[in-house]
Amino acid sequence: MITAFLRNILKLFRENFELDFPAIWCGLFLFAGEMKKSFAGIIPVDLTLLAALGVVGSIVFRYRSGHRIGERRGLIILLLWFATFLPGLMEAVDHPYGRDKSTYLFTLTLMATFTPILLIRDRADLRRLLNGYLLFALVMTFEGAKALATTGGGKDGRLTAFESSTIALGRAACVALVFLGVQMWTRKRLTPIRAGIVLVALIVAIGSGSRGPLVSAIMVFLLLLFVPGPRPNLLHPRFMAFAASVVLILPTIVSLAPEASTRRIRSFFSGDVGGSELSRVTFAQMGYEVIKDNPLGTGWGSFGLKLDLYPSDEGRKYPHNIIVETSLESGWICGVATICVLAYALLMGFTQSARLEGRWVLAATFLVMVNALISGDVNDNRPLFFFVGMAVCLPWKRLGLAQAQLTTEETMA
Repeated sequence: MITAFLRNILKLFRENFELDFPAIWCGLFLFAGEMKKSFAGIIPVDLTLLAALGVVGSIVFRYRSGHRIGERRGLIILLLWFATFLPGLMEAVDHPYGRDKSTYLFTLTLMATFTPILLIRDRADLRRLLNGYLLFALVMTFEGAKALATTGGGKDGRLTAFESSTIALGRAACVALVFLGVQMWTRKRLTPIRAGIVLVALIVAIGSGSRGPLVSAIMVFLLLLFVPGPRPNLLHPRFMAFAASVVLILPTIVSLAPEASTRRIRSFFSGDVGGSELSRVTFAQMGYEVIKDNPLGTGWGSFGLKLDLYPSDEGRKYPHNIIVETSLESGWICGVATICVLAYALLMGFTQSARLEGRWVLAATFLVMVNALISGDVNDNRPLFFFVGMAVCLPWKRLGLAQAQLTTEETMA
């Protein structure tokens, strides 16, 4: 039975998902940080470095084959955006976290931002990059499912995968949930195998106990109700059967997850605000007091020092909000530029949401954007930079929405 299930998953990818080596390298690059601990004793080099070299090699090979940047406006937008990060670099604190943050921002995160525009030639390339990201999200998700089946939990009783954090697994499972959910938006793509994977992703997401990704995924599906393009026929027998099955087995899904995870999620949705949420509100309030007096920023890695949050020499403190973080550490211009670029990325995805690829880009960008507003620092949210780079460089955006809608049925069939 398990063999047949895995065979169906491979068939699903082979028939419905386009992939190539650049897409696989990009997907691995974005997830390598979460998987590297499990592979440290297997491969002789750092997994993130290996994936980065694979991405660079893919870009070089493509340009030697004659590819050139087609969307120059998007390139200019990204260059100007990263230029606003320079004030924070010049004032970066001489501290282990400050040095690492600056280094990774202007190497790995910069690479994630510009890779889409350097690799995408047409819609097929765009689909492959999206599929590469989904592939490794599914790898994380099924590793989490395996951990649930074998050990029943991980850190603090909550579910993890590849020795990563619970939030990393929650994000990966919600990526799978959203990507396949977007495909299932039309009844033609609501197949039993997709529905099964969505249910597995939902179990793993709940099992991680990470509330932010679940909230982000819910917000994505609410957003899709208001964007141009096809609407699901909620009265169709397939949708009604799927909805009924979810309702019926939801108690079983919750019971399968570790108790520590379900307790966190139940307390959050019942309105019980805990220390995690209160700390983010406190960080935002304290950060505002620093921002208003420092228009040029205080330097990358300075958040904890300015707010006197370091109880030890470890010093890895950040506000868990990319707007507060960029505004405080690299200045007002950087904060405003970040808001404008994020809004522009959503607008580009919105205007092309009649196409499946555009809907994917919009959903993925919005998902990782919400995550970046409530969790992690700029380098933890590297996927946000990747999808912003993809959204502002959509290769078919010159077609316009009206022409895109003409091919909706062809794309979504």
